Amino acid sequence: MYPRLCRTFNRHCRDVSSSQRRFLASTSQPNAVYLFHRHGDRAPSKSILCSDDDVGRASESSFWLSRIVSPSSDTPSFTFDIANASFPVWKYAGLSSPSDLSSSRYTPVSSDHCTFTGDPSSHTGDFLDVHNMPYGYLTQVGMEGMVGVGETIRGIYGRDWDVKCYSTNYLRTVLSAQGVLTGFLGPLSPAEDPIKVVVRDQSQDILNAYDRDPELMRSLVIQAYNKTDFKEKDQVATEEIARPIKKHIGGVDGGVKGGDIEGRVDWIHLADHFVCRGRHGLGFTTMEGKDDQADEVKEVEKEMEEYGNIVKEHLVWRFGKWFGEKELLSQVGGPMIREVVEHAGKGGERLAGEGGEGAKKFNVYSCHDVSLLGILYGLKADVVERDKMYWPDYGSWISFEVWDDGIKIRLNGEGVKIEGGDENGRVGWEEWEEIGRKNN
Repeated sequence: MYPRLCRTFNRHCRDVSSSQRRFLASTSQPNAVYLFHRHGDRAPSKSILCSDDDVGRASESSFWLSRIVSPSSDTPSFTFDIANASFPVWKYAGLSSPSDLSSSRYTPVSSDHCTFTGDPSSHTGDFLDVHNMPYGYLTQVGMEGMVGVGETIRGIYGRDWDVKCYSTNYLRTVLSAQGVLTGFLGPLSPAEDPIKVVVRDQSQDILNAYDRDPELMRSLVIQAYNKTDFKEKDQVATEEIARPIKKHIGGVDGGVKGGDIEGRVDWIHLADHFVCRGRHGLGFTTMEGKDDQADEVKEVEKEMEEYGNIVKEHLVWRFGKWFGEKELLSQVGGPMIREVVEHAGKGGERLAGEGGEGAKKFNVYSCHDVSLLGILYGLKADVVERDKMYWPDYGSWISFEVWDDGIKIRLNGEGVKIEGGDENGRVGWEEWEEIGRKNN
């Protein structure tokens, strides 16, 4: 049923080669850029290994606490105080148009809420991922990776832009945005105005459909699940994959907040378990590192590694089926594509007709893997049409470049073919407007 294991889910975000950076930097720059990036490496969203074991749960929590970003993990490339001063976080207060960033309706978030203090109560519910510390938090590796992404972006585009930044309402995406901006722009000088990392009102969040309208998304997911072919394969996967895993990993079942269908396997958290622990050298069935395990444990671990790859493959298949549902896809990828169509389309016409007015706009959007998948499926990008097992790794990014004659789309710096575009990722204005209509 699963003829091959997923090889792309854990793929590291490919950097752009130095020769390509030199070529891009030496050519003329686009008139504007809209860039969407996934957050960096993080701790798993929850513990499913030690959910019924107090000692094991404490041990796992301690491990991830030692890995997540904190002021004590400041590095030469990222310092919390400097990042919070250069790139402060602002959230919508709900009293005026969420699109009006000059409005007093956006208020600054205390820098204490954008750092790790060791005390979960200090976050006072500002972000959606701070109530189960350390789970779901950005790791030190993740922050360094995001600074590296920003440096790559700077190598391609330079830093002479009018930059605006938006994030979903998660501490890991906000911190990832600060990391990208640090690498992209560097700490700002006193003469430069701080660049706000803006968290829009939940009802206006184009980056995460599941937070914008959870009830609608739940109903759309259930509709997709109830289709015969989806349900049959999912039920077989539950028996052939999840049940054997449950012998060694107890917390496999769904039925928790965040699960897509109550009472069923939560494939997202299960895949999360394998991805996060694998990246940090932990065993899948034990808190021991892979080099410290007894021989009999290593045999079980080898089996679980194979099952983990199949879990990831099944999760990717599920999202591919979901994104085959037009209404569901329009809710996930549509708002982001429409934002670029609305602003870049008008900007392209203005730039072509009025000699460059407003030509240096650069918007950065910090979001999630599902956000990037929604964009790629909505564009019918070759990467997902050709490779049904594609999954964007931590720090992956998609950029939309506005040129006089149309749009160029890049995935991690390389041109990506979309429906109506050429092999290098370029698409003309008429085709781009048609893409906007299809994603309404």
